[in-house]
Amino acid sequence: MASTILLVDDERDILELLKYNLEKEGYRVLTAHNGKEALRVVKQHPDLVVLDVMMPELDGWEVCKAIRKDPATAKTPIVFLTARDSEIDEVVGLELGADDYITKPVKVRTFLARVKRALKGRAGAESEEGPELLKIGDLEIQINNYVVRIGSREIHLPKKEFEVLLFLRSSAFRVGKFWPKSEKRVGMTGPFSLLGCSNCCTLKYAHPQASCRCLPLPGLHS
Repeated sequence: MASTILLVDDERDILELLKYNLEKEGYRVLTAHNGKEALRVVKQHPDLVVLDVMMPELDGWEVCKAIRKDPATAKTPIVFLTARDSEIDEVVGLELGADDYITKPVKVRTFLARVKRALKGRAGAESEEGPELLKIGDLEIQINNYVVRIGSREIHLPKKEFEVLLFLRSSAFRVGKFWPKSEKRVGMTGPFSLLGCSNCCTLKYAHPQASCRCLPLPGLHS
């Protein structure tokens, strides 16, 4: 099924130019001419929103914030296409949650390539996306923000180590106890490494030189 793209711009000539070229590439195109209209049309759940900033009634910044705030549209990719070409504007757009920021005058081939990349990024995220929350006994794994909880205790993990934890959860390993790097185990000091043990079925931090039957996971030692 062809991807659906919502174009939002108050300049009708630009809107028609982009609509023509996107449809030529096989996309289904929805259009809106101002921010308020965009928020009505986005309820049709397009696969991508291309958004101008300077528009009547409601500007692109506010539209972006509203899309990100609504759980039904929060994960929809947003690409700003605007004449506001300062670095500060680009930073603001990206920090508001945009996936890309393109400045006018628009170069059609570049625009199409970046639309394709944004859609590909969404497809990749959806294919890798699992449930947002995993629970194993009193262990709770929050997938979207790299947080692990054990009861009321919260642990923030580096991305790499969090991904290892998810790997172990989805593999033949069974996840058990968990200790953060800041703690010492059996009186040892020095660098600690994340260990997964198929023998005792636990995930824990231990000193790499510890005489333990656990096998270190490759690539995690400093």
